[in-house]
Amino acid sequence: MSEPPPQAPAAARLFTAFDPPLAPASVALLAARGLVAATPVQDAVIPLLAANSDVAADAATGSGKTLAFVLPLVQRLLRAHAADGPLALNQVCGGWWWWWGSGGRRN
Repeated sequence: MSEPPPQAPAAARLFTAFDPPLAPASVALLAARGLVAATPVQDAVIPLLAANSDVAADAATGSGKTLAFVLPLVQRLLRAHAADGPLALNQVCGGWWWWWGSGGRRN
């Protein structure tokens, strides 16, 4: 017997309702893991990051902060890949790649 699909809390924004919309693959992956609606911190942060705003958020452990910050980044990478084809390493790694190439030295 299959389980019923996960239900969102009444006042939570569904991941399918963000503007700009999240990629269908991202929404499907979230739903497959039982995540259909954003937590309050995700609801507040995702639209701001999607609009290229600077964000600082303070929320309790387990509130969904990591997903709130990572999901818009993944969306941006998916859009860049769709528009320009595979991303070059420097488009993904940026400063980290420079740091690693320098042997971990800051100067």
